[in-house]
Amino acid sequence: MFYRVINRSETAVVTLAQSKNQLNIVDDEGLDDDHIQLLIDTAVELSEKYTRRLFTVETVELLTQNKQSFFLPLGEVETVTSAKFASDDSDVGFTFNAISQIFTFDDNVDTTKEIKITYTAGYTKPARAAIMGSMMLISSMWENREDTITGMTVADIPLNSTAILDSIKLGWF
Repeated sequence: MFYRVINRSETAVVTLAQSKNQLNIVDDEGLDDDHIQLLIDTAVELSEKYTRRLFTVETVELLTQNKQSFFLPLGEVETVTSAKFASDDSDVGFTFNAISQIFTFDDNVDTTKEIKITYTAGYTKPARAAIMGSMMLISSMWENREDTITGMTVADIPLNSTAILDSIKLGWF
């Protein structure tokens, strides 16, 4: 299975104001805003990859073959928009259970062919753990701007963000 996010939301998981508060930046006249925004974007992206979840509602395309039933990746799937054969764009019958997050093709579907599934996934309101884990990662990147720190090893750098993000991380099924 391969997937890609085809429509990114403009909703901010972590705002510039939240980040400045987390970093204890008061009245800097916006001098570091571009750098902090880069940290925000990077931290959220890394956090989403780590948890295997989307923190805001996004549209996803998934390409699958030779699978009858499976979990749709990226969590919190509410709607499956379509399932079509990739070769001729004809509709494919399926069922989706929003509680179990299990997608199943109808028995008469030839799953040996490539099938493209389009769906929306992600939190309608970002989970607190997603926000806090991302902000902890922003703090860590802000405080440790270099790859090496005199007198410290990489293992010494605190990454409390992973402990927070583990609470919402999806396992492999």
